[in-house]
Amino acid sequence: MPQRLAGRLGIILLVSLVAGTAANLVSPARIKWVHDWSTYVADEAVEKGIRVVNIDQVRTIVDAGSHFIFDARPASDYEAGNIPGAFSLPVENIDVHFEEYAPVLTPDQPILVYCSGKECDESLLLGTRFIEYGFTNVVLFVGGYSEWSQAESGDGS
Repeated sequence: MPQRLAGRLGIILLVSLVAGTAANLVSPARIKWVHDWSTYVADEAVEKGIRVVNIDQVRTIVDAGSHFIFDARPASDYEAGNIPGAFSLPVENIDVHFEEYAPVLTPDQPILVYCSGKECDESLLLGTRFIEYGFTNVVLFVGGYSEWSQAESGDGS
């Protein structure tokens, strides 16, 4: 009896796998089988209309004080180190903490968002929320705090 049940479950799993694969192949919103995760955040940002900036542009932004800079990482990571002038706005708490910053922000206010690095999507999620809130001048630093700290310590460009 247990062998018959196992056989039936195996057939069900095989049929499900074949049906799911076939559905994915013909779907206009198919799931990619292979993706370069090192460019995922940048690719998604561009697709959502968020401009991506590099380390030199971030240095210019920091030096000029031209943007509100938001760190999307958890508060403990922000407290351990952050880009100068950045405010902590963990993406998981944006609905609660956004109200702290809303009174001083305007829809065309330049905003820079970042998180820990190239494979971190917290900054993408935060930038997307700003766009949803009606902000029109949002940029994303994909390299995040890891690239910033490497560059500042002389280990990066």
